[in-house]
Amino acid sequence: MFANEVAWLIERIDKFLNGKAWAAGANLTYIDFALFELEETLKSFHPESWAKFANLQKHHQEFSNIP
Repeated sequence: MFANEVAWLIERIDKFLNGKAWAAGANLTYIDFALFELEETLKSFHPESWAKFANLQKHHQEFSNIP
């Protein structure tokens, strides 16, 4: 199920984040909060896939560092 129904979307989100600080560019928005929750879910339930998405990992790390 993951490979057929979710992986293609995660790949597109990862590509979309390429070169951006946040989902909307330079500014943190509510979309980044939703992405963080998605990243947490992916990281927990499908860690082997999580390792493939460098842009999502970068976003997750930056969001985690927000005070």
